[in-house]
Amino acid sequence: MANSEQRTCRTCLKESQKLESLYENIEISGKRINPASLLKELVDLDCEENDGFPAFICFLCIKKISNALTFKEMCKNSEIVLREERNNIPANNSTEHTDSEIKDQINETRPQRRKITKKNIVPKKTYLSDQNFHCDICGKTLSNKGSYRYHRRLHSDETPYLCNQCGEKFKTRNAYDGHMMTHNSNNPHTCNICGKSYRQAASLRCHILNHTGEKPFLCTICGKGMTQKSGYKKHMLTHSGDRPHQCEICKKSFRFSSNLHVHRRAHTNNRPYVCSDCGKKFLTKEQLKRHMVVHTGSKPYNCEYCRKSFNRRSTLKVHRFQHTGERKYKCSICQKAYIQQHCLVSHMAHHEKERITSESQ
Repeated sequence: MANSEQRTCRTCLKESQKLESLYENIEISGKRINPASLLKELVDLDCEENDGFPAFICFLCIKKISNALTFKEMCKNSEIVLREERNNIPANNSTEHTDSEIKDQINETRPQRRKITKKNIVPKKTYLSDQNFHCDICGKTLSNKGSYRYHRRLHSDETPYLCNQCGEKFKTRNAYDGHMMTHNSNNPHTCNICGKSYRQAASLRCHILNHTGEKPFLCTICGKGMTQKSGYKKHMLTHSGDRPHQCEICKKSFRFSSNLHVHRRAHTNNRPYVCSDCGKKFLTKEQLKRHMVVHTGSKPYNCEYCRKSFNRRSTLKVHRFQHTGERKYKCSICQKAYIQQHCLVSHMAHHEKERITSESQ
């Protein structure tokens, strides 16, 4: 019986090989806390060490606790928003009334019942439907202040949620919670290459593609491969020519709202990413990362043909063409091909010069 209790979850009474102690601090919803104290807070369950009951909790129940905490936090935030919105509504007078007076008032204000038919059904109004919140970055409209605040954070560079195990940062609590589960030893699907674990086998299969280099989603137009279907759909937009997101200052258009968001910084000279070594500022985090190799001297991108190293992925990509012989930039006049686009531009300038010379003679 003792051995069985050591493998039994206190809350669901199911046996499992992957359990956490109720009385030791673990990571739950961004907090280091023991599950026993959370059970007391959420369901008023008293768990005492050495009380003769199972002293462990399974992974699935930990997840339920995390969801309950998230739901509790959401309810609190929603209540704050609702009360803020109703601050301008005056409170009812607190004068005393008899029961009969209150009953009469209710009957006077109660609407007369009528038969419900398809003709008199009125669509239900949504909260704040006449006071929607409009995002000036992507144009999306949100129905309440809470959703609007959450949405605005997606556009910002603020990443308040920090993983204390790998240092990765996240914009939202949901993204952070999902990431923290990859560090949980109870996840059943573990990568045998890097040790990262996942709750679902599909997530692990997608992750392994990053190690193998396999790209199953192939573009039928340009041949580029993607590891995920979402990336494939986004790539296909580059062939459509559709650029619905336009800058209101210079009228330049972009395929994605995120690109327009970054572009706007160029007009305001807002460069939030600062190099800690030289103080140079950049528009995007990617630009800062590319710049940092100037100080570190790191060359992490290696050619698989000759083992030559480069500090940028784009430079390695161009270098590979020397081995593969691929020359995708072709002159439409003489059919001469080049590895890089700027070489073709320079070549076309010679044709233009020859044309002008021949016309002047």
